[in-house]
Amino acid sequence: MSLEADLAATTGYVTHLRRAIARQLVQVVKLSDVGCSTTDAEGTLQTFRDTLSVLEGHERHLLKLQQRAASA
Repeated sequence: MSLEADLAATTGYVTHLRRAIARQLVQVVKLSDVGCSTTDAEGTLQTFRDTLSVLEGHERHLLKLQQRAASA
């Protein structure tokens, strides 16, 4: 896979995960509002956030590689 394809895929994953986090936040609020336990939903939310952090780091790395390649 090329650098450009890797970057495009990673950016897509980041976007998708940000949307999933937004949906999961809504789920946590809904569960809380009706008095249900939010433990599992909050655990899932944290997993999403941790994964997003890793993917954003990878995206930054790929962007740096792309910038280096463009300036070479």
